[in-house]
Amino acid sequence: MALGKLDGRLKNSPVADIWAVRMRLRAISQSASNAGIGVDLLEVENWIAGAALPPRYKQGLNDPIHITTITHFVIATFNLSRCSVHNEASSIWNSVFNASQEMNHWDGEAYSIYTPIWRAVREICQDLSLSPSASSLVHANLMILDHLEASIEAHILQMKTTNGGRLIPSVWIAGLFIPYLVWKSGLTDTLMPNLIGSVRFFDLTATEMQNMLISTIENESADGLRELDQLEANFAASNRIRKFTKRSRYQIANKFMLAFPSLTQRRLGSVLGTTPQGAGYLCRQLQNAAVEQRN
Repeated sequence: MALGKLDGRLKNSPVADIWAVRMRLRAISQSASNAGIGVDLLEVENWIAGAALPPRYKQGLNDPIHITTITHFVIATFNLSRCSVHNEASSIWNSVFNASQEMNHWDGEAYSIYTPIWRAVREICQDLSLSPSASSLVHANLMILDHLEASIEAHILQMKTTNGGRLIPSVWIAGLFIPYLVWKSGLTDTLMPNLIGSVRFFDLTATEMQNMLISTIENESADGLRELDQLEANFAASNRIRKFTKRSRYQIANKFMLAFPSLTQRRLGSVLGTTPQGAGYLCRQLQNAAVEQRN
């Protein structure tokens, strides 16, 4: 019921695309945790928005995999869906950030290690027949694990050792596809990036896995609704305080700043086709509107 309520709200929400962008940031943070890297959502946002370098970029061999490679595969997985909300979210995202370019700059080595595993999981997921139920999703995930163990050497499923000697876990890749499988099953019309749960999910029995999946869907749907409520309130307040046309730079800037509150003036200027100074002027207008809203 919680998932259905969120899905229904997103169908008519004026900020559904912004919400989907925010949930991508959440998915990247959770996927990084699953891959053995502790980063929070704000660190990820600051990097995507151009306000900071990639989280933990100085850690070197202390991290099993770089955050940029994780981000590349998160976005690539979500792009498999034909969800209109995520097509619109991709337009916002790609205007600000190039996942492949960042990965190639910081961690190109890992791409060749993970691509065969990601493609194997993708092919399984695309071929699966699913019904809109938790039991069907659990069965699908068990099939993914069984197929990987049968078709890829077991040590590659668990870890891959690079030339530098790092041990890189890879089962987290299967977790990337849970939102895609939920969408493909017909449980939702909108892909829900926030449904990536803990990697512990894959160590459970079928019954435990189903209980954890249901709990994750319930909790993340409730959090997603709260995020959507806040975004809609902020968007509506901005519209009341500043009257503008749909094609105005102010409205476009408002949308990008809601999606990435830490977006730099330089990157916003690039998105809008204006100077950083011009972007700064729009940012100040938005900040003044926020103050007026609070007052």
